[in-house]
Formats: sequence, C-alpha cells, structure tokens
Amino acid sequence: MKFKPILNGIVFGGALALLPLIVFGQMSSSNYSIEADSINFGGTRSESANYASEDTLGEIATGFSGSENFDLRAGYQQLDQFPIALTTTGDVTLPAIGGISSNTSTATMTATVETRNPSGYELSIRSQSSPALDSGTDSFADYVPATANPDYNFTLGSGVDGFGFSPQGADVSARFLDDGVSVCGTGSNETPNRCWDGFSTTDKVAADSNAATAIGGNDTDIVFQAGIGPDVIKAPGTYSAIIEITAVAL
Repeated sequence: MKFKPILNGIVFGGALALLPLIVFGQMSSSNYSIEADSINFGGTRSESANYASEDTLGEIATGFSGSENFDLRAGYQQLDQFPIALTTTGDVTLPAIGGISSNTSTATMTATVETRNPSGYELSIRSQSSPALDSGTDSFADYVPATANPDYNFTLGSGVDGFGFSPQGADVSARFLDDGVSVCGTGSNETPNRCWDGFSTTDKVAADSNAATAIGGNDTDIVFQAGIGPDVIKAPGTYSAIIEITAVAL
C-alpha cells in the first residue's frame, strides 16, 4: 500500500541580489521624468557625421564626492549615469501538494526593473543551493528540460519530482519565447504558463531589453512550480528555497 503524503506549506523566499545603486534626485509625473537638472549660463550640443559633444558653462563645485552612505556626482557632465532599480512583490507561498500522482503547486512573484539606460537591462535568476527546494529531510529535484531550451510543458515522468520556473512578460528573453505550438527557444510568442526551466546556482537570464524602461519600470512575472509525477512519495513538511534575482544595466 502506498502512503499518500500531504506536503504542507511549501514556502520559499525571494532573496534579492541587487547591485550598488546610485540614486539621483528626480522630478517626475505620471508621464515624464527629469532625472536631474543643471543651472548654468551657457552650453550647447555640437555634432558632426562622426562625433557629438555636449558642453556647459558656469557650473561650480563639480566633481565626485562621497561618504560611507552617499555618493554625489555634481555637475551636468557627471549626470551621464544610468541607475537601475529592482523591486519584487516579496516572498511567495506555494499551496500544499497532496497525493502521489501528477500533482503540481504554482505561485507567482513579479520583478519590476526601472532604468533610464538607453541600452536597456538584463534580469537574471538563480538559486542559492542545489537542489533549490528543500525541507532538510527531503527535496525536490531541480527541473531538467529535455533539451537545452526550456520545455513547453512542465512534464514529470513516473517516480520523478521537480521544481522550476517560467518568466512571463514583454521583456522575456528569447530563450523563453515559443512558436505557439510546442517548442521554446524559437518564435515570438509569449504563451502563459509555458517554457519551463530548472534552477541553477549560476545565473539564467529571464528577461532583457535593449531600451530604457517605462517610467515606473517594466514587469516580469516569475511563475514557480513544484510537482510530482506518478508514484512519487515525498516526506510531509515545509519545503523552502532561496531564489536570487539580479538586474544589471547593459
């Protein structure tokens, strides 16, 4: 006779690995953002077919200064910096899994990246440990796609369990796009709840953009899923994972 376990409270926290961030004073509205302004008595932009130059006249006390907690880059030409901000909706809890046959548990968190960098950004995800989802006495294997690209469906065979993720949003990287039928890593479709990958302790790019984000940032939903295939027996308990999400300006 096979015991049907109930996995209670599969919980994992999203630990955010953020790059050092320089924050500038801003003036903004719902439609526009002025990252900084400059008060001077002259200056212009000059261009040729191959070069462009911007100058300003009349500024004082320019240059870099800093303390333990703050950095100041004073002056118009110092403002050619592109800060990046990353926020998430915080920890998520996966519902309990019951039974021993092909059950899954799913939850979603949202990562929001904001940057004025005209070259865009890259959003990466990794786990702090391998396997990522662990209770101390039992664990879920990191999901393994059948090929180098993510699996269109989250598929677990007999006796197999797994924990993986699928990013969703306008900036999802090409690896997680699909052909609208059954194949990931090709095409331009971003089909909900498709293209599943497993976690690794090294970064995997989930989203990227080659342009500045909208004011307020661009959202990427990270869908987490734990599952058991047929005839899988898991020890009841609380399973947790520490997931690191990083955003960098390109």
